[in-house]
Amino acid sequence: MVYMKNSKFIYSSLIIAFILSISLISAGVTRDFSSSNVSENSLVNITLNIQLNGATYYSIEENIPSGYTIINNGGADASQTGRLKWLVIQNAQNTSYTYTLRAPSINGTYAFSGTYMFEGDTHEKLIGGKTSIVIGATNTTTQNNTNSTGNTGNSDTNNNQNVIINNIIVNNIPNNPSNSESKNNSIQLYAENLKNSLARINLKQGLLIGSLIVLIIILVILMIVLKKVSAKKNSKKE
Repeated sequence: MVYMKNSKFIYSSLIIAFILSISLISAGVTRDFSSSNVSENSLVNITLNIQLNGATYYSIEENIPSGYTIINNGGADASQTGRLKWLVIQNAQNTSYTYTLRAPSINGTYAFSGTYMFEGDTHEKLIGGKTSIVIGATNTTTQNNTNSTGNTGNSDTNNNQNVIINNIIVNNIPNNPSNSESKNNSIQLYAENLKNSLARINLKQGLLIGSLIVLIIILVILMIVLKKVSAKKNSKKE
């Protein structure tokens, strides 16, 4: 009977620890757009979702691509050109911030970036989620491709996806398309953001797998110990 009760306690503890591990890994800030494809000079809403999981204070800094006009800062400090900052120093809670921008009049793909720090963090982390908005040109290209072929088959879809991917990499700073140095810098920035995102994913997966392995080992050890204790008690009774 004692053995069964202890076993139930161990299983319950394992489930609780597993849930806590998943919740800790999901903490962070992610970005979302009301639309990833908009026309020139139109309005777009950008939302930052904050998942704290225990942190009581944090700071967020969002970089706005050149050419956009801030219509609503979403409660952020917009005193520095091209940047929005949020700072909560106590009693922080899970929340979201939505700010509104007017899109540029120049077609292209514009990359967003930002960082955040939660209580307990030792360094800034990159904001996850969506990173790029396509203005005008790619929408027109996609429509022209569809009209010229008269169908929306797989080949058209693949071509349109290639156009979008190429715009993201090459036109990261579309305001000055003739400046090769700016393009090279934007490509490096995009590659670095991608590298950091992949590193964060690998780290989270490693933490989850490591936590599960440790919990399984602890469970096996406890089961062995409890089995031996139960066997000794039974032998003494006999």
